[in-house]
Amino acid sequence: MRTRSRWFAVIPVALLTLVGALAWGVSAQADDGDDLTGGGGFTITVTVTASPTPTPTPRPSSSGSPSSSSSGSGSGSTVVVSSPTAAPGPSPTDYSIGGVLYVSGLSTQYVPALNPFGGHVNAQFSVRNVSSTPVTSRVQFSLDGPFGQRLSTVGNIELRRLMPQETRIVDAVLTGPGQWTFTTARFTITPVTAVNGEQLEPLSRDSIVFFVPWFVLVVGLLGLAAYSITRWVRADQRAPRAAVGEYS
Repeated sequence: MRTRSRWFAVIPVALLTLVGALAWGVSAQADDGDDLTGGGGFTITVTVTASPTPTPTPRPSSSGSPSSSSSGSGSGSTVVVSSPTAAPGPSPTDYSIGGVLYVSGLSTQYVPALNPFGGHVNAQFSVRNVSSTPVTSRVQFSLDGPFGQRLSTVGNIELRRLMPQETRIVDAVLTGPGQWTFTTARFTITPVTAVNGEQLEPLSRDSIVFFVPWFVLVVGLLGLAAYSITRWVRADQRAPRAAVGEYS
């Protein structure tokens, strides 16, 4: 009985070590597209075409050249728009906005932190202008919990004058995933430039990000270890009493 009770203490400690190593090594990556399993096997994606919304006409750029970088505001998050790149034609998984803009799926990566309420999700997508007209758009990112609660947002991002055949990559850092196990990252791009007299519709794409809730697992394993050790101590205390009863 004593040997068996000791196993109750050894097993949780081994599991705790294994889960701790897994939690720090895991980095759930996802790249959405038309494949529901995604590049990392943990992504479900949704493409939504939003209804048109009235937007103000952007002021023309004084230099007439495309902007190489922009910034946005959000809840403790930062956004960087990369310098223009000369990428090849649109990917088959890209979604078209009026045959003018081709927007990729949302790639995500979960980054854990020591703070159980911390961590963040890196989100990225690309947009390419295949028309002959410069197009300005606005972008907003958001991160929602499993019950639809808003965890963080990054907005007020302006892609100024995306030139014909130009591709830009938009990166955002979304805070607040905490220990929710899975979250939904989303971006919405809203073109504000009318092309051939027609206003382009907004586009939203989603990506579900799964990750290991390491703090919850650690607390659970510590509770299991405490329970096993308590049983071990009680079994050792009962063993001498049983021996005395046998000889009395």
